[in-house]
Amino acid sequence: MNEKKKPGRNDKCFCGSGKKYKRCHLNPHNPSPDANEIQRKLQQGLGKPIESRTKKQKREVKVGNKVYEGSWVTFHDFLVFYIYDIFGYDSASNKFTKVDKNDHPLNLILKEVQSQRQAIQPNHKNICNSQMTGAMSLLLCLAYNLYLITHNFKIQSKLISDLKIAKQFIGANYETYVAAFFVKAGFDLEFEDETDRTTSHCEFTATYKPTSEKYSVEAKSKNWKSKINPAGEEKLRLNFIPKLSAALKKRAIYRRIIFIELNLPTEMFPCTDETGMMLAKKIERHESLLINGKKSDPAYIFLTNHPYAHGLEKNEPPAYFPAGYKIQNYGRLIRSAEKRVESQKQHVPIYKLLESIEKHHVIPATFDGNLPEFEFGETENRLIIGEIYEFDGIQVKLINGTVQEKEKLAWVICQDKTGRQAIYTVPLSDAELRAYKASPDTFFGEYYSQGKKCKSWYEYYEFLYNCYKNSTKSKLLNLLKDQHDYPELKSKKQNELVEIYCTRIAKHTWNSEK
Repeated sequence: MNEKKKPGRNDKCFCGSGKKYKRCHLNPHNPSPDANEIQRKLQQGLGKPIESRTKKQKREVKVGNKVYEGSWVTFHDFLVFYIYDIFGYDSASNKFTKVDKNDHPLNLILKEVQSQRQAIQPNHKNICNSQMTGAMSLLLCLAYNLYLITHNFKIQSKLISDLKIAKQFIGANYETYVAAFFVKAGFDLEFEDETDRTTSHCEFTATYKPTSEKYSVEAKSKNWKSKINPAGEEKLRLNFIPKLSAALKKRAIYRRIIFIELNLPTEMFPCTDETGMMLAKKIERHESLLINGKKSDPAYIFLTNHPYAHGLEKNEPPAYFPAGYKIQNYGRLIRSAEKRVESQKQHVPIYKLLESIEKHHVIPATFDGNLPEFEFGETENRLIIGEIYEFDGIQVKLINGTVQEKEKLAWVICQDKTGRQAIYTVPLSDAELRAYKASPDTFFGEYYSQGKKCKSWYEYYEFLYNCYKNSTKSKLLNLLKDQHDYPELKSKKQNELVEIYCTRIAKHTWNSEK
């Protein structure tokens, strides 16, 4: 096993130019522009990027048309300031001053966050590093959601007013989550006029930009319960159908997307396929709902569960369950992979939304997309393709690498000044492993797909489809020339041949490896 060692900045450069290393081939400890943009989108989603710069030892952060200035080191630091600014914060009483009650949920959350932060020791850069808890998630998620809405569009004054009222907080808080889901997925949002009382309406209209498809979006949330009654509370709280019915009563101009927050503790509501199937079947049983005496409209349903309020000191992840209400070939009740392929083609915007929700649920800690483990000095001498390191007393340039997670090792391919290549193993710290898991394809500073083990033949299909979707018809026919139905295949279109070839290869590979 080899330890990595970087040459000193004032050492002679590896390339033999005679110049000092810092004047020649010393590259910044940052990813390439392409890799950095991939990392940024992985952290921030597809909305507008965080707009920030340092100026005279201060950091400026733009939110919409407003620019804030402060001494924030992490983006989390800024978000805490941002929510203080919105709701007013008095350091003497440690309370928000612009909410209607002392026992407003925000004040209770803030009290718990401050208690937890006192137990965290900052590192050598004066940065507190700890696992996210339920209380911290509630506070930071609200701040980040409001930031995303304001930065990408315009915050509604009515939404802020509702958040300040204790009785309105839970529902308004969930509205911020739902709007943020669409922002991070790259949709355009058009908010309804909340002051218009002449008619009911959904929260906003969401437009999927690649196709201009529009959707009417409604958000409903069940209330938090501070204590759970194991004897009967579970059955009561799982009855989300009244929320579904209320959402279907709202006037919708476009096809409906309905979000319902269940607000259950994780132990009562595990994130499993069985749970998802149970919810989908429950929705299917109520497809005969009548709204004002008429048949109800079809809708895409997203059942979500954010357990934060039930474990302020815990670190429990959210759960998301898609389901179709009167929509064929969509949701958890799809059992065959062939129908799943067809479903994704029929409902592209909805699958893109779901993909973003599952991928972009972590709040970014850095302003520019850099991995926090490297940005904040948790680990030194990052392994960067093109950088110079010393292994076994020899200075070499790193040209590629891969990571073995179980062994906590990086296997790196390096080249010396004569052009000879060798493979070295480098032990990785826990911080480096966290960075790798967060962005494996950019861990070595350049974009390079690390690949993954497929869990179904459909994942093989997706991989192959991305490889062959732009292949010419003649190339695809050549690949299929030994098939028994080749004469019939010759009359197929290019897109049909792609699907046929990828499906057959994926199934054959999957079955041969089982």
